[in-house]
Amino acid sequence: MVFPEQESLRRTQYAIASARYVLEYGPQDSSVVVDRDALVSLVKAAISNGIKTPHDRNYKRATIAGNYLVALYLMSSFPKQFKLPSVSKAIYIAKKYAKTTTYRDETLLTSSESEIRKCIIEFKSVAHLWGARLVLESYPGEAMFATQQSVVKFLGVAGALQDFGCTFRPPAPKNKALPLLDQKTIWRVPDSIARLYTHWERPSDFMVQAMKTYKARQRGSL
Repeated sequence: MVFPEQESLRRTQYAIASARYVLEYGPQDSSVVVDRDALVSLVKAAISNGIKTPHDRNYKRATIAGNYLVALYLMSSFPKQFKLPSVSKAIYIAKKYAKTTTYRDETLLTSSESEIRKCIIEFKSVAHLWGARLVLESYPGEAMFATQQSVVKFLGVAGALQDFGCTFRPPAPKNKALPLLDQKTIWRVPDSIARLYTHWERPSDFMVQAMKTYKARQRGSL
């Protein structure tokens, strides 16, 4: 998810995540079993220490792409409150989110509109996966990837976002309206995974407030 176009870094990231999983959820005795290829990747990463910077960069940028997709999904789920979903509204919400969200190193996410658009393009193939992560993180006590059940739940939410992204066409000039996600390039959640549709009773207060300031800007009163 973090390195959709970089296989070597993806392998290293997988090895680190696997080792963390074994340490956190594996046997608590002194001996643990680690896959040989994973161990090789870990050693290389420890020597080069070259994964942290690109990982942190991509994590933050992919989070923005996921937030953008979730924003459009939510706007479509509440047509009375948000009327016509649009790319400009979703980007505005992504900007507001980036300005108020800090990464684990306490740095803010990028909030310039041009950079946000680049993030969306760069992580378009995995936006539904990052969107699912954001959705599940909004539920207290949700431990992602800790059990097989939690992985299936994650994939179910990602599958629902994927189906939405591959069919929803935001308003655009005639003959230029394309789906948000490209079925040919996405990291596809298999059809065999049951879709898990998140049904909110109402939109988040954050989105409601963001749309109020968006409308005020459109009227020129801000």
